[in-house]
Amino acid sequence: MSLPFGGDEFGVLLINPFHHECEQCAYDLLSAFEKMAAEILPDLGLSIGLVHSHEMNMNELLEEADKLLYHSKKSGGRKITKAE
Repeated sequence: MSLPFGGDEFGVLLINPFHHECEQCAYDLLSAFEKMAAEILPDLGLSIGLVHSHEMNMNELLEEADKLLYHSKKSGGRKITKAE
Protein backbone atom coordinates (compact mmCIF):
# COMPACT_ATOMS: atom_id res chain seq x y z
CA MET A 1 0.00 0.00 0.00
CA SER A 2 1.32 3.41 -0.95
CA LEU A 3 0.63 6.16 1.59
CA PRO A 4 -0.03 9.68 0.24
CA PHE A 5 1.50 11.47 3.21
CA GLY A 6 4.21 14.09 2.73
CA GLY A 7 6.68 15.41 5.27
CA ASP A 8 4.15 17.73 6.87
CA GLU A 9 1.15 15.40 6.87
CA PHE A 10 -0.05 12.70 9.22
CA GLY A 11 -3.10 10.50 9.53
CA VAL A 12 -5.29 9.50 12.44
CA LEU A 13 -7.29 6.29 12.16
CA LEU A 14 -10.16 5.75 14.58
CA ILE A 15 -11.46 2.18 14.68
CA ASN A 16 -15.25 1.73 14.93
CA PRO A 17 -16.19 5.17 16.24
CA PHE A 18 -19.56 6.78 15.71
CA HIS A 19 -19.65 9.54 13.08
CA HIS A 20 -20.18 12.31 15.66
CA GLU A 21 -17.19 11.02 17.67
CA CYS A 22 -14.94 11.38 14.59
CA GLU A 23 -16.09 14.94 14.05
CA GLN A 24 -15.65 15.84 17.71
CA CYS A 25 -12.14 14.35 17.71
CA ALA A 26 -11.23 16.42 14.62
CA TYR A 27 -12.58 19.64 16.16
CA ASP A 28 -10.80 18.93 19.46
CA LEU A 29 -7.54 18.30 17.59
CA LEU A 30 -7.91 21.51 15.59
CA SER A 31 -8.70 23.53 18.73
CA ALA A 32 -5.77 22.10 20.71
CA PHE A 33 -3.40 22.68 17.81
CA GLU A 34 -4.54 26.28 17.36
CA LYS A 35 -3.97 27.02 21.07
CA MET A 36 -0.49 25.48 20.99
CA ALA A 37 0.49 27.18 17.72
CA ALA A 38 -0.68 30.58 19.00
CA GLU A 39 2.00 30.41 21.69
CA ILE A 40 4.82 29.01 19.55
CA LEU A 41 4.25 29.77 15.84
CA PRO A 42 1.12 31.89 15.26
CA ASP A 43 1.38 31.51 11.46
CA LEU A 44 1.25 27.71 11.68
CA GLY A 45 -2.11 26.18 10.81
CA LEU A 46 -3.77 22.80 10.72
CA SER A 47 -6.01 21.60 7.90
CA ILE A 48 -8.03 18.40 8.22
CA GLY A 49 -9.72 16.14 5.68
CA LEU A 50 -12.30 14.00 7.50
CA VAL A 51 -13.67 10.77 6.03
CA HIS A 52 -15.99 8.33 7.77
CA SER A 53 -17.01 5.25 5.83
CA HIS A 54 -17.39 1.52 6.26
CA GLU A 55 -17.76 1.11 2.51
CA MET A 56 -14.23 2.13 1.44
CA ASN A 57 -11.01 0.17 1.65
CA MET A 58 -7.93 1.73 3.28
CA ASN A 59 -6.49 3.11 0.02
CA GLU A 60 -9.82 4.73 -0.87
CA LEU A 61 -10.11 6.27 2.61
CA LEU A 62 -6.59 7.69 2.40
CA GLU A 63 -7.13 9.09 -1.10
CA GLU A 64 -10.41 10.75 -0.09
CA ALA A 65 -8.92 12.17 3.12
CA ASP A 66 -5.95 13.53 1.16
CA LYS A 67 -8.25 15.19 -1.38
CA LEU A 68 -10.30 16.79 1.42
CA LEU A 69 -7.14 17.90 3.25
CA TYR A 70 -5.94 19.78 0.17
CA HIS A 71 -9.38 21.33 -0.23
CA SER A 72 -9.03 22.65 3.35
CA LYS A 73 -5.55 24.00 2.59
CA LYS A 74 -6.57 25.67 -0.68
CA SER A 75 -9.57 27.37 0.92
CA GLY A 76 -7.45 29.14 3.53
CA GLY A 77 -6.45 26.35 5.90
CA ARG A 78 -7.12 26.06 9.60
CA LYS A 79 -10.34 24.19 8.93
CA ILE A 80 -11.95 20.80 8.57
CA THR A 81 -13.37 19.61 5.26
CA LYS A 82 -15.70 16.61 5.66
CA ALA A 83 -16.78 14.06 3.09
CA GLU A 84 -20.39 14.48 2.00
